Amino acid sequence: MNSHRRSEETDYTTHFSIMESTAKADEEGTLLTTIHQPVPLEHTCSTTTVSTQPQEDDFDDTAWSIYSNFYFLSGGLFYLVATSWDYSLFHNARDAEIDEVLSLAQRVLYEFLWFMGPLTYLLNSFIDVRWALKVRKRDVRRRELEKLLVGKKTTKQKQKAAAAAAAKEQEELEEGGTEVIRREHAAIGEETPENYYSLSIEQSTPKRKHRLRRIISPTKKIFHRMRKHMGHRRDLAAAISFGMAAALSVTGATCYLISTQGKFSFVIHSARKDIAVIDSDLLASWAGSLERASIHMYLVSAIFALWRNPCKNSVADEEADTEGFNDTSLGSMSWFHARIILPISRPFNDVDSMETVGDIFFGLASVVDVILEDSTLDDNVLWWPIISALLWTLDALFYLRGDFVTLYLRNAVLSSEEDDGQLNSALVALDGKSFDELDSDQQVWTYPKEGNKTANRLVLD
Repeated sequence: MNSHRRSEETDYTTHFSIMESTAKADEEGTLLTTIHQPVPLEHTCSTTTVSTQPQEDDFDDTAWSIYSNFYFLSGGLFYLVATSWDYSLFHNARDAEIDEVLSLAQRVLYEFLWFMGPLTYLLNSFIDVRWALKVRKRDVRRRELEKLLVGKKTTKQKQKAAAAAAAKEQEELEEGGTEVIRREHAAIGEETPENYYSLSIEQSTPKRKHRLRRIISPTKKIFHRMRKHMGHRRDLAAAISFGMAAALSVTGATCYLISTQGKFSFVIHSARKDIAVIDSDLLASWAGSLERASIHMYLVSAIFALWRNPCKNSVADEEADTEGFNDTSLGSMSWFHARIILPISRPFNDVDSMETVGDIFFGLASVVDVILEDSTLDDNVLWWPIISALLWTLDALFYLRGDFVTLYLRNAVLSSEEDDGQLNSALVALDGKSFDELDSDQQVWTYPKEGNKTANRLVLD
């Protein structure tokens, strides 16, 4: 474990050193890599190395998300099958006992389904909490590296104010600077030097500060946007409350299974008197209380998952804003429109929409469960629990859809990055040569498909 931790620290140290050297190269006027402009090979290697660690982190996040959502989907399917079985058993015979309509083997399978639902959610919560802690630790390290490289990060409002002040100062110098200077010199009987105005502007212009986004490749920016859309359970509060709800449900299911083994009574004795008497009826009562507490705790987890303070952006949003991905139209939207209406209106190939729609179904399922538990709606309508289980299952399907969209985007970006690397290599090798004089491995990027050789060949010719 210690060696693994040391290796992680070494990777981050190397990552910082590479980024620092790239920043120095940028300050000296060296051309940096962009996604549209070919650059020399050595600069491409440097910026590609900078974005390697975020790519590995994103792939690791996607794997965690798929594992988590697989358990989440399994739990929803267990509940869906169990509630459907309940409906088929009791929609015609509401007063029938479970032992009267099921054989021993069927009863074992029936109880197995109802027990595996909360147990699978509990295993899911272990993954979610571990994942949330891992992400939080990594984000802390990343912030420390950014502070070392960039220095104290100003807020977006300060950046806008500084830019506006600089623009205003330059505008004033351009419009009235020369006239003011000439009047001052005329008052003291001196002639204004011809180059005084240009020197004043040059001296008053502030030195441009090179931001971190100048040395981060567009690939890293895309991965950064994808990284924050891989499931609501990366929030530690939502993951812990979800795990507590699942643990309560598993405990309640265990108490219920013990209570169904027949009438029994267990007395806890002390030196003077009996402390407590535990019988099957008491365990059944505990099972009901634990199940009610579990249902309400799931609602708490859904609130953590859906709630975002509309007056304050998250850390991921602030970082995305710094990197140039701020959508100013979102700031004027209400919380309901930004978190509910907008994701639903987006297509199914948007990672953010899939994650948010999954959160919405999670919240709806939790609300339905609370209503069914605290009211008597399901006493006469036996298909209400099926609706709840279906919402939980759809929730997991939307999360998985977001995972697969993330994988697709990742493969597309990596393929584009590989093509850019081959383009830079071919341009360096060209150096006055014709297209036919290039090696075959340097020409392969130009026509990935038959029938497109002429158009791609013109790029180099």
